[in-house]
Amino acid sequence: NLIASTGIATIFVDRQMRIKRFTEPAVGIFKLIATDVGRPLLDLTHRLNYPELAADATAAFDALRTTEREVCTNDGEWFIARILPYRTLDDRIDGAVLTLIDITRRRQAEQSARSSEERLKFAALTTDDYAIIVQDLDGAIVSWNKGAQNIFGYVESEVLGQPIDLIFTAEDRAQGAPLAERTQAKDTGRAEDERWHVRSDGKRIYCSGVMTLVATDDFNGYAKIARDVTDRKSIESQQALRLELERRVRERAESANRQKDEFFAVLSHELKNPLNLIHVKAEMLTRSPEVRNVTLVRDAADAILRSVVGQAKIIDDLLDLSRARTGKLALHFATVDVASILSAVIEASAADAAASGVALAVTGTESAAMIQADPVRVEQILWNLVRNALKFTPS
Repeated sequence: NLIASTGIATIFVDRQMRIKRFTEPAVGIFKLIATDVGRPLLDLTHRLNYPELAADATAAFDALRTTEREVCTNDGEWFIARILPYRTLDDRIDGAVLTLIDITRRRQAEQSARSSEERLKFAALTTDDYAIIVQDLDGAIVSWNKGAQNIFGYVESEVLGQPIDLIFTAEDRAQGAPLAERTQAKDTGRAEDERWHVRSDGKRIYCSGVMTLVATDDFNGYAKIARDVTDRKSIESQQALRLELERRVRERAESANRQKDEFFAVLSHELKNPLNLIHVKAEMLTRSPEVRNVTLVRDAADAILRSVVGQAKIIDDLLDLSRARTGKLALHFATVDVASILSAVIEASAADAAASGVALAVTGTESAAMIQADPVRVEQILWNLVRNALKFTPS
């Protein structure tokens, strides 16, 4: 009952290979019936492709050891056939037990795996875009696909047995890069890298790749998969070069602006002192009792004052431009009458307009126009607008 409950095809035979008993699963294999007990097993027809059955039984009895092999049936089922001698209670070899364990599903899975492996191998060998290079533990090339031929230029017959070093640059070979890749793949299972490689024609190409450890029952080594990304590397290099040029131009522009700001600061200091002195002396002329009634002197003093004020405003504008660029321009808000400031600017510019033959008139200043602003900056803006209009308006 114990043996029958296992669901394994089992046949007990004596030393003459006569059937003593059998389990139900064995019936479908040997076409057994109850009256076959006592008949020689080898005389029965069966579905097994097992011509070694008699020899294995003889070996089991003679050597007193278990024999085992995988056998298939005519319709594609697979079994592990095991013949084991058995002893009686008085320690005599009285016969053998033939067991047949169904392994059809396992064999089908193995066959499916082999088929998948063959398909993958075929795909690897025929793919054009990726180089797939298999090498042994010492780095000798044992497989070279079509993609490797396209990328590196060598045909398979040229590289089989050659060291993988031949696709590395002289610099990387000198630094031991091929061995370092294999060592990393051995220690961690994979080694990723991006580096320059060399084609058969000596041209350098930039490749992105990964090397993996391969360990099977039939082979131990490494598989390197790589693709040519030279175009991407070229674009990245151009972008890096452009960014570097932009950085240098920006630094030079910033340096030039700093030098200009420093120059403006020095220039304003050097110019304002003599301008202030000229302004003071010109005002003294207009107030001096001896000459203030002399028309020529008064006109000359007024012209000097106007020029000094104009030059001082230009200097202030340059300094303000420098301060604005560096974020140091301070604004002081207050309630400002734009109409009043504009009237003052027009009045101060009237003489220059007349001298240039330009008619200068203003409207809308009869009533106040109040805003919140920096009065100094408002005056600068209006002054620049009027002065530019006078400068670029033909007489």
